[in-house]
Amino acid sequence: MALLDSGNIWVKLTPIPNSTLAPDYPDVRPFHDALVSKRSDRLLWGSDWPYIGLAIKPRVEQLIDLFDEWIHDESLRQQVFVTNPVALFEPT
Repeated sequence: MALLDSGNIWVKLTPIPNSTLAPDYPDVRPFHDALVSKRSDRLLWGSDWPYIGLAIKPRVEQLIDLFDEWIHDESLRQQVFVTNPVALFEPT
């Protein structure tokens, strides 16, 4: 969280490596919410594909649906899925 304050870091929102409670990942929801509240302008969404080392592979569409359940604000979804990645990867 302190690194987010600096504005020099991007964080990928993905519950997979931080939870064993698939498919709803309720144990990482509080951290997810804290990140979103802290610096939504520095967050990216990621599926963590190709799921190396996972016995059960998650379905990307299920992960996107979960993100939509957790984030009800359309402008915030747009920011995480589109605006932030463009800002990160756009050449300066």
